Amino acid sequence: MGARAVSFKPGDAVHARASRETIGTFAEKIALPQEFVARKPAAISHAQAAALPLVGLTTLQGFARVQARAGQRILIHAGAGGIGTFAVQYASHLGLHVTTTTSSKNVDFVKSLGADRVIAYDRENYLEAGGDYDIVYDTLGGAFTVDAFKVVKRGGAVISLSGPPDRDFARREERRLAGPRGGLADEPQGLCREH
Repeated sequence: MGARAVSFKPGDAVHARASRETIGTFAEKIALPQEFVARKPAAISHAQAAALPLVGLTTLQGFARVQARAGQRILIHAGAGGIGTFAVQYASHLGLHVTTTTSSKNVDFVKSLGADRVIAYDRENYLEAGGDYDIVYDTLGGAFTVDAFKVVKRGGAVISLSGPPDRDFARREERRLAGPRGGLADEPQGLCREH
């Protein structure tokens, strides 16, 4: 512990996110600025706490980018997955109306996280379940990124973890996406894509 680290003392239970410059989380020891470290919540295990920084920051940054707020409708893919479980809880905490996809075996689990509606993808096609979401949180990529634009409402936003659509994406998918609502804007914006 460095002399300027005043927020923690030796023996504190903590969790951290390593910076890109200090990758080394597989090491026995790592040196990080104290701003990258937080106290481990007592109610969760060290393994659970280790998962929080990446999934938490991924979701917080995406939601902040699209200015997610209470009352909006959001579709979160893979609600029982690593990022999905955090995203469902966080979106519910913010007061969003949460719809998520998962397998039939995880429906009750995802409901317990705060999802308002759960679509079991092995029983129902989310594309046929009614769309018009303010936000689609695409945690899967591939065809799900393309299909997100079919269910997001005009003026809504798609957050894609597989990267933002670029001009090549727009050209490739223009016919499929244009439909009756028009095409994509010229330039993607960072982590998410507004429609």
